[in-house]
Parts: sequence; C-alpha cells; structure tokens
Amino acid sequence: MSSKINAWCIVQDHLDTLSNEQSNEKSLLDILVFYVAPLVAALLFYFMYGAIEKDAIAAAISALSIFAGLLINVLVLLYSISLRPPESLNKDSVERLELEKRFLRQIFANISYAILNAVLATVLLVISGMVAGVIAKVISSISVAFCINFVLTLIMSLKRIHMLLRRKF
Repeated sequence: MSSKINAWCIVQDHLDTLSNEQSNEKSLLDILVFYVAPLVAALLFYFMYGAIEKDAIAAAISALSIFAGLLINVLVLLYSISLRPPESLNKDSVERLELEKRFLRQIFANISYAILNAVLATVLLVISGMVAGVIAKVISSISVAFCINFVLTLIMSLKRIHMLLRRKF
C-alpha cells in the first residue's frame, strides 16, 4: 500500500489514547466500549434488521460528511492552539503546559481517527446502497459498527476538549 494513503498511524495513535491514565496500560474497558460493543450492536442489527434502507443511507452519509468537514476544522483549530507561545513559566505552569500538550495530542489522534472512521463508514454506506441480499446486510452491519464507533469517539473527543478548555474558563 502506498505510504501516502496508509492510515495505520492514525489508528495506532488513537489506540494509544485508549489507556489508563495512571498505569499507562491499555484499558480493557475502553477496548470493550469502543470496539466490542459496536461489533455486538452490528451483529444484532444484522439479525434484527438486515440491510439499511436507502433513505437511512442518505441521511447517514449526509451526517457523516458534515461531521467530517467540521472535524477537519477542529484539527486546524487544535493546530493553531499548539502554535501559541507558552505563558510565563513556573513549576505549576510547566506541569499544566505538559498536561495540555498531552490532551491536545490525544484529541488530535481521536479526531483524526473519527474523520477516518467517517470516511470509511461513508464508503461502506455507499457500497451497501449499491448491492443487495446478504452482501448488503453484511456491509450495512459493518457500517453500523463504524457509525457507533464514530459517535463514541466523538463523545470522547468532546469530553477531552471540554476538560482542556474548562481549565481556561
């Protein structure tokens, strides 16, 4: 695969944020919430509903496209925040600056991953609208898992941004 489109580094950076802050080890609960729960929901969707209807596909594609565009703007905002010069430095402000940098790195990784997730979910939704039968059901279910993971990642990013900015206000 071309290094220009290999997005594994985005996935890896996001996975690195799913760790316990105290022990710095991967959080089993985070893995369960962000990956196992969406897969279980996708399996339930497969057996209960099957394929996503055309109207729902169009609505999901529209929503994901809008969110992806807005999230790209958030990445630009994060970049501009990272460029600002530090305030006068004392021991407390150095610790706070390091905490902010860590939060900004995590938020950057999570939002980049959410954008990638939205793109992949959109592609899968388009494909599911073009096929029929069992293939449509499988692709629809995978799309559901991506969409749930997208929403969970978005909520986590929102919480991290809130915590970062809460200290400013």
